[in-house]
Amino acid sequence: MAKILVLEDDFSMINLIKQWLEIEKHSVDLASSGPVALQLLKKSQYDLLVIDWGVPHVDGLDVTRLYRSSGGTAPVLFLTGKQSIEEKEEAFNGGADDYLTKPFDAREFILRTKVLLRRGGQQSIMPEELIIGNLRINRDAHIVYKDNQQIHLQKMEFAVLEFFISNPNRVFSPEVILQRVWPSDTSRTPKHIRSLISKLRDKIDTPGRPSFIENIHGKGYKFIYQSEI
Repeated sequence: MAKILVLEDDFSMINLIKQWLEIEKHSVDLASSGPVALQLLKKSQYDLLVIDWGVPHVDGLDVTRLYRSSGGTAPVLFLTGKQSIEEKEEAFNGGADDYLTKPFDAREFILRTKVLLRRGGQQSIMPEELIIGNLRINRDAHIVYKDNQQIHLQKMEFAVLEFFISNPNRVFSPEVILQRVWPSDTSRTPKHIRSLISKLRDKIDTPGRPSFIENIHGKGYKFIYQSEI
């Protein structure tokens, strides 16, 4: 699951893109103008930016340039009706990683996002199915088994688990987890993250054995592979 910002001022297009990305289980933030996108970029960290060139007030190219100049490193996929090689060159020189000319097919769009997410490191080279201790996690189907029995995780419980297994042995505060996993328009707070992690532990942990998710006092949480604890 990636967190993706989509900047597009065409209402039907932006909602279509949102649907495509949510089918792929991604968390999606939407912006219909350059200034809105820039505000979201200040608040959240994204794994991928999907940017239309011709948006109001601050165009997509300037948004990308400002993002790159501020140290932003997430891959950028440009969407535009501009087709000349000079315009493509301008986009790549401005910080774009890929370029998709309108109109485009949903399958090609999803394929390009997958490639960019792999390149950016979010879609890691981890296999589709992982075995960690007594857990078997199918990342594609969003299914988790404990001791070969399927356990039911809510959508965001799985999203947090996938975030942890993609970043093992690193400490994340509730605030950072909220920023990295939830859409920016959520009403959730760090208190909700603590509650969710407590529920997730109840489902994936085994009584009498150390928790997969370690609480680092005053700092946050760290996922530890069962073989290491």
